[in-house]
Parts: sequence; structure tokens; C-alpha cells
Amino acid sequence: MNDRELIASLVKSLAWPVTVLIVLLVFRKPVAAFLQRLKRIKYGEFEAEAEAEVRAIERIISERPIPVPVPEAIAPSPVLQYYRTVAAFSPRAAVMEAWATFEATAQAAAIKRQILKPNEPLVFPAIFDKLLNAGFLQPNEVAALVRARELRNRVVHAPGQEIGADTALRYAALLQGIAERLKTPRDVDS
Repeated sequence: MNDRELIASLVKSLAWPVTVLIVLLVFRKPVAAFLQRLKRIKYGEFEAEAEAEVRAIERIISERPIPVPVPEAIAPSPVLQYYRTVAAFSPRAAVMEAWATFEATAQAAAIKRQILKPNEPLVFPAIFDKLLNAGFLQPNEVAALVRARELRNRVVHAPGQEIGADTALRYAALLQGIAERLKTPRDVDS
């Protein structure tokens, strides 16, 4: 390889990085403003899918509003602080923990209301239907819980799939809101 070929190869290799660097320098203020608004960039489809799924669950719940603690809208609760800490370390673990806690709460509520027997196996989503038929869940809540369960299964069982900490925290907050409601009796139509 002679000097001309070496220089041509070097210019060819550095053309895009240098162009990007020049563009970033010229447009540094707009790029900086954009990056401040940007919460997360993730390569691949799953992060966007998880975010879209949590938004869909939130929309389902909002069809007939129930008290759901939204992390930004409430005083810091110890439970959500716990999920925030876990999500910062491992969003996947936060989703798993939120679902496991919800399952335990749903089971306890069903046993307390004699919908389930203490040793009866917990089968989802059948338990949702039992709680719905007994008047302790609304149809939109059942739809949201079915989707939340599906999202949990994808997060846990799909290798290499990632979910953001904010998305995991909102997921936990949604489940926590329904779990809190299941702990106290209420009228479905109120």
C-alpha cells in the first residue's frame, strides 16, 4: 500500500465520524436541548414495546378511573420508594417483584372474601375472573391486569429484552394501586 492509498483509506474511514463531529459542534445547543429532554435511548424494539404496553394499561385503567398511585403525583410512599430503588438497579427485578407482590395481595383478598380456599392453587387469569364476578374488580381492571401479566411474562422470560427504570416504576405503581384497592372493600359501581 502506497502513501496515496493509505491516505485515501484513512479519509474514507474517518469521513462519517468527522462529519458527525462537525454537525454536533455546529448544532451543539439544539442537540444539548434534545438530549436533556430525552429520557432513554435503547436499541431494539422491546423498550418501546414495554413503554407502549404500560401506556396501554394506563389508558385501560383511565377508562374508569381508580385510585392508582402515579410516582410523580404522590408523596413518596415506602413501597414506591422501594420499587424506585430496585428499578434503578434492575428494572426487570422491579417488574418481577411488583407482580409477585400483586399476586400475593390478590390471593389474600380472594381468600379473605372466600372466593378462593386457602390451599387452592392460584391460577391467573382465572383469579381475575373470580374477583370480577364477585364484584371486586372492574372489567377495565381485569383487562389491564391481563396485559400487565403478559408484559411481566415477556420481561421475565425473553432473554436480552430490556425495560427502562421509569417504565418499571410506572408498572409497579399501577399494580400497587389495584392491590391497595383489593385490600379494602368497595362497591364496583361507586
